[in-house]
Amino acid sequence: MPPSACSRTTSAVELRLRRSPGRVDVVIAGLGAKVRAVSQTQSDSRWSARLTGVDLGDRPFYPQQQLISSPELLSVRLEPLDSDLQLTVKARMGERVPTPTIASNGESL
Repeated sequence: MPPSACSRTTSAVELRLRRSPGRVDVVIAGLGAKVRAVSQTQSDSRWSARLTGVDLGDRPFYPQQQLISSPELLSVRLEPLDSDLQLTVKARMGERVPTPTIASNGESL
């Protein structure tokens, strides 16, 4: 018997950091191919984007946050916003969040 739509689940969405000399990559795994970053906003100390096309299945999504060990950046947070997700990057006091480059490979953003 095929599984019903009500019993559908999805792979876990996971917020990760990947560090390399001179940069920090924010990786959100488990989003799928349809996710897009829209409604980007930026100030000196914060950058955020609304991620649409997120399919979390029937599992609730709980906010995830990573502290960044960087002289410029402080933290990155991923949290639910209606049926979407909100990604926010914060800079340390007196620092600026650089404008990010956004890429997707169909599994991660």
